[in-house]
Amino acid sequence: MSDLITWKTWLEHNYQAQQDLNAVPVNSAKQALESAEHRLYDCLWPIAPAGTKVSYPPTSEQVEGVLSKLAAVMNKNVDVNNRARYAEWARQASMIKEAKDDWENAQADLEAAIREKQQAEQALRDVQKQMPTPSPKALEAIQLEIDGRQQQVGKIDATLNSMKDSASIAVELEQKAQAASEEVERLEAQALLGDVDEAAKGQAATTLAKARKASEKAAEQAEKQDAAKRGLEKMRSGLHEELADLEALSKGVGFEVGKATMEAQEQALIKAIEGIDLETLLANINAARDQANEHAPDGQSYDSASMQVKLPLLYAVSAPDSIEY
Repeated sequence: MSDLITWKTWLEHNYQAQQDLNAVPVNSAKQALESAEHRLYDCLWPIAPAGTKVSYPPTSEQVEGVLSKLAAVMNKNVDVNNRARYAEWARQASMIKEAKDDWENAQADLEAAIREKQQAEQALRDVQKQMPTPSPKALEAIQLEIDGRQQQVGKIDATLNSMKDSASIAVELEQKAQAASEEVERLEAQALLGDVDEAAKGQAATTLAKARKASEKAAEQAEKQDAAKRGLEKMRSGLHEELADLEALSKGVGFEVGKATMEAQEQALIKAIEGIDLETLLANINAARDQANEHAPDGQSYDSASMQVKLPLLYAVSAPDSIEY
């Protein structure tokens, strides 16, 4: 069971590390920076004084150059006659400074997001290094736990199905007690009229006493059975929750076991290929083809031979999806 707890803890940590990495807002920070670059460029290029270069994205030097030239123009034209133009230059300078601040903030946000991503990637690597050994025995242990709980659920279901309807039994006994009570009342009424059957009265009284006792006992048993039923249903609910957790654990461990098995088989394949000295065999084939091509009739030749091992994803090597020889 301790191995299952270890796997459960590791899978939770691994999932959380993946979530933390996915949550790092690098893409949104890049988009925000691109938007800020566009805005800054749109503010600069229409009003950049002659001879001032503005590239995309703008550089800090280019921004400062435009602002410096605007300031110089404003300083030369502070007289009353240029008041309207001065106000427009001041507005343009303010727009550029505001766009520049947004741009610098966006750069800082992206740098922070990149650092956060690097930390999250390292945290994920650290967690993955702590992964328990992904062996089939781990899956077998989980399946044993699943089987045990399924058996418990089966026993509870069988017990619940075998329980009689306590409410209907209690009602039936109460009806018998009521009928006995009515019989006693009838005989007592006859006694008052002078028509007395002492044996019948005694029998009716005994029947009533027994019926009332059975009714009381049935009510008590029904309450106990209802309590037991609630307890069994609660146990079954808890077992279903445990089964859901174990099945999720089995899926997570099974994936890791499958990857480990796949990697081992890929390594075996590569080792087998390397063991037959495929590269030398192909080199000999191509040397023979080259020799044949030297003497081949015009228009005839052999292409070089090669082989490719292609899989959707290779875990055993650093190549993305294939190995070529």
